[in-house]
Amino acid sequence: MALLGLIAITPLLEYVRKIKLGDFEAEIEPREVATVRQKAADALPPQEAPTPKTKSFEEEVIIQIKSDPRLGLAKIRIELEQVLRAIHAKISPNDQHERRIRVRQILERIQKTELLSAEIANAVIEVSNLANRAVHGETIRQKDAEEVARLGIRLIEMLRQKYLMQSLEPASINLITAKDMEVWTTKKYRVTSIIPRSSDKSEMNVRFLDQNGLDDLLDGYSEYTEFLVGVEPID
Repeated sequence: MALLGLIAITPLLEYVRKIKLGDFEAEIEPREVATVRQKAADALPPQEAPTPKTKSFEEEVIIQIKSDPRLGLAKIRIELEQVLRAIHAKISPNDQHERRIRVRQILERIQKTELLSAEIANAVIEVSNLANRAVHGETIRQKDAEEVARLGIRLIEMLRQKYLMQSLEPASINLITAKDMEVWTTKKYRVTSIIPRSSDKSEMNVRFLDQNGLDDLLDGYSEYTEFLVGVEPID
């Protein structure tokens, strides 16, 4: 009878990952991760060289996963949700109940603006689901956790770019004449910036620049320790 029982369950053994006496421990199977990876790879654009910010974030997450996969994947899940909510806040600034909306609902709203394809939205949901299952106790191999994290990081970077596009979208566009164009390109500007320091020693800098000076100032500006607070034309 025992042999007959073993024969009966043999075809199912590949689905049984862990067994505990008196308890069952669920596990995220490697083939689930492989399926999500394939779907995400089909949906995501070709991977570009990572920015310093992305590379630093990825290194931080992978280090965390090597010590505790659950915490590393929790970071991915949280970051995905935060950037989605940031995009939603841009496209729906008057929504007073934004914090109560589920991630799936947010994705549906973003899709309606055509910012995201259905394939990307599905990839975000599936990566979030795997991360969520791991956070809530399902076992996942470190190798698979790293793979889920790297997929999540690619999605986060793409979503950040979408957020940036929304942030930089002009509030209005007005046509101007050639004469107006000449006036604006030859004007000088009062440019105010702040350099944050410790205690009460922060600095406010004021510069008077023409268009060429503005171009020089803004070239590589993201690497500066100061930030702009005002650009005003001088009459």
